[in-house]
Amino acid sequence: MLQLPSNGDCYIFYARVPTIKILYYQVFSGGAWGGEVQLTSESGNSSLLNVLIDPDERLHVFYRIVNTLKDITVLAGVIGAANVVRVGTGQDSFSELGQPAILGTDIILPYTFDEFNTGQALAAVIVGGPYNNP
Repeated sequence: MLQLPSNGDCYIFYARVPTIKILYYQVFSGGAWGGEVQLTSESGNSSLLNVLIDPDERLHVFYRIVNTLKDITVLAGVIGAANVVRVGTGQDSFSELGQPAILGTDIILPYTFDEFNTGQALAAVIVGGPYNNP
């Protein structure tokens, strides 16, 4: 759950399975929960990995579909387009995404992968573009 500093609204993100895993969110504002909002609709199971709030209060939702790491943003209730962050291989499947952070204007994404399919996780970092231009 993330809380916006400016107004205290709380966002909760989750995956639900009607037929495939689709990501949703709800907002707690003014003492009540709002309705469920569908965040993704792509074919394939979406796995929610992490969420980051930037200084502009844009929410960056990082998720995986098969071996593709994606991010989609929510700003003031407006859902942005899904962006491909990185396409992985069978070994580079973004099994664990660490806590994203912002350094200057860049988004830093730590994650683990198994490059040689040995069962041993290696760590890597993706330095993305400016948070205000996802």
